[in-house]
Amino acid sequence: MLTIHSSPAECLTWIMADNSDSWHRIIKPDEPSPPAPGTGSDRPDGPRLTGVQGRYTPCLSLMKTKNIRHRVVLPARPRDVFTTLLDSKLHSQFTEEFANIDARPGGSFTCYGDYITGITIELEPNECIIQAWRSRNWSKGTYSIISIRLAAKPDNKTELRFSQIGVPADDYADKNKGWRTHYWEPLRRFLGRHKRSDS
Repeated sequence: MLTIHSSPAECLTWIMADNSDSWHRIIKPDEPSPPAPGTGSDRPDGPRLTGVQGRYTPCLSLMKTKNIRHRVVLPARPRDVFTTLLDSKLHSQFTEEFANIDARPGGSFTCYGDYITGITIELEPNECIIQAWRSRNWSKGTYSIISIRLAAKPDNKTELRFSQIGVPADDYADKNKGWRTHYWEPLRRFLGRHKRSDS
C-alpha cells in the first residue's frame, strides 16, 4: 500500500508499480536519489530503476489492501486509446464528467470532477501509463498505483492490461466494478463511435 504525503520532509521509499522487475519512485525536485532497497545481494536479479520527479514523497502504510487486474479488448489502435485516456477533452467526453489531465510525468490529474485525483509517474507513448491514483472517499494521503499497458491486436484493436495495486480492502468491490462500468465500457463505446479514418 502506498501513502503519499504532501509535506516536504516525509519519509522516502521505493515502490513497485506492476511487477518484480520494475520499480518506480516519486521524489521531491532537486532531491538526491538514495539507493533503492533490494538492489544489493538480497535482490540479485537487479530491478530496473526509474527515478521520477514528483510533488509527493511516498511512505508505506499498514492498511489492508487488495489488487485489481483487468484485461479488455478495445476497438481502436493503441495510439487512439492512449490519447483518449490522457487528453482532458476526450477523457471528459467518454466519461461524460469533467477531467483535467497534465499528460506528462510528474503532472497532476483530476477525473470525474474531483472524485479521482493523482500524479502521472511514467508514460511510454502509445504503450504504457503508470499513475499514483486516489479516490475522494479514501483516507487523506492514501494512493494506489495503476498501470495501463497497451498492445496492438489484429483488426486495428488494442488489448488493454490494467492493474491497480494497493486498493483499500473495504473499497475493493466498488472499484473493481467501477473500472468496468465507468471506464472500460464507456471507453469501448466511445472508441467504436469515433474510429479514426486511418484506423
